[in-house]
Amino acid sequence: MKNDKLTKTRVSSFEVTKVDGDWKEVTGRWHKTADACRGVANLFWQSWVAWHFSNDSHGKLKAWLNARETVGTKAAGKCPVDAYPAVLSKQTYAAASARFPELAKGEIVLILNRLSQGLKSRKAAKGSLPGWSAILLHHESHPSFTRSFPILFDRGNTSTTIEPPAERGGNWFVSLRVSRREENGKGTTYHDRMELWCKGKKVASQVAILQRIATGEYKFMGSQLVYSRGKGKWFLMLCYEMPRAEHKELDADKLAVLRARDDRPWELLLPDGSIRSPGGHGRYVGPVRRQLLMQRWNRQANYRNAGSANKGHGRTRAGAGPQWKLQQQWKNFVKRVNSGVVREVLDACVAAGAGTLIYEQPDGEFRD
Repeated sequence: MKNDKLTKTRVSSFEVTKVDGDWKEVTGRWHKTADACRGVANLFWQSWVAWHFSNDSHGKLKAWLNARETVGTKAAGKCPVDAYPAVLSKQTYAAASARFPELAKGEIVLILNRLSQGLKSRKAAKGSLPGWSAILLHHESHPSFTRSFPILFDRGNTSTTIEPPAERGGNWFVSLRVSRREENGKGTTYHDRMELWCKGKKVASQVAILQRIATGEYKFMGSQLVYSRGKGKWFLMLCYEMPRAEHKELDADKLAVLRARDDRPWELLLPDGSIRSPGGHGRYVGPVRRQLLMQRWNRQANYRNAGSANKGHGRTRAGAGPQWKLQQQWKNFVKRVNSGVVREVLDACVAAGAGTLIYEQPDGEFRD
């Protein structure tokens, strides 16, 4: 969490269903833009390594670490190596603008800012040194990108706007500027306006989030446009931050009751009379259970039909390892679901100011 008012950044995904202009032309340009973004990311790391190599950052950093061991941390002073100095930042931006003129200037700024922030906050795989120090000391290698990089956007650098539908229940629109072209010796950015799929019950909760982002109730963060090769579709990944709800003071006299139900796993009755269903409808548990059981039964059938030479003996017998993994998968699933339910119940009680939680144990066969 960044502060007491905001929670961690969350993501809501929307499918891009239409664009202003020819679909193949616009999406084809998006593919080229994603490749150029990958080029900027690789240029960032290559220029970073080259600059530190030419300035002997390895030798300076190693000498400073040796001085800390001999004379102490205070006597050694501040680290003489800056992870990402301003001179290097200007050089990298100039090189990226010259080598990738098809990208809007704001898009290049977004990519470099994200990578530089990740560089400074990077942790080493081993030890207590920062990640960038481990790279300079040749303890590990810097990242490289081979797949298309996501197309980043925000309100300031890419002039992103969110438009509501003309009629209720319609699709929302998002406009942004991430690529550019040369016209009469001047650079002009493309204005890409896309339509997001917002119809149906499956995306109703996401549309509600999008509406809160548009009104400013949720803070709009840096987001990205990505292409799913598996689905063959473009998706807009909107990042946002929800304001933290103000919790009431807990009152031990306020009771919350948690009971089991036959139509859904749990029912939580709060002091104000409202009812919650922690864990939802619970219909997601059955398919997971059946899938694990089917895998177990299939392995047992194959084991019965296998020859004696293939079955093995003792712990090395066929099926011993997979059976244990299937059992462990079910335990992990149950633990994860239970933890989510407990967290949801506690958050609801704290938000309602309920200082006492009562669990009603069912009787008879329903209890088992």
